[in-house]
Amino acid sequence: MAQQPDLICNVCKTNKAIGVAAVPGVPMSVAYCRECLKANSHPMYVLIANTICAGGLENTIEEWKQTVLDSLKHQDKTLEWFNEQVEEGIKSMDEYGKEASNEGN
Repeated sequence: MAQQPDLICNVCKTNKAIGVAAVPGVPMSVAYCRECLKANSHPMYVLIANTICAGGLENTIEEWKQTVLDSLKHQDKTLEWFNEQVEEGIKSMDEYGKEASNEGN
């Protein structure tokens, strides 16, 4: 039987993962290392995508905001950077929606 490669943390992409768990509030599981789990840090692409779907961080519950803040701190990213990513995503979705609705006419 072939040996399986070590699973790497989906958050920091550096450390060996200790297991796979669901991202809080999101129907998705990812691999976590001990450090990222302890820091309540989650993959940025998941946090950004879910926040885009909510229409911005201001439309989310306090627990989600704290999860985002914990993740930003652990991954050395700013709230300003995060909000820019979310805003770009919202604009992109709005543009796609306009294009899709025009295709039906």
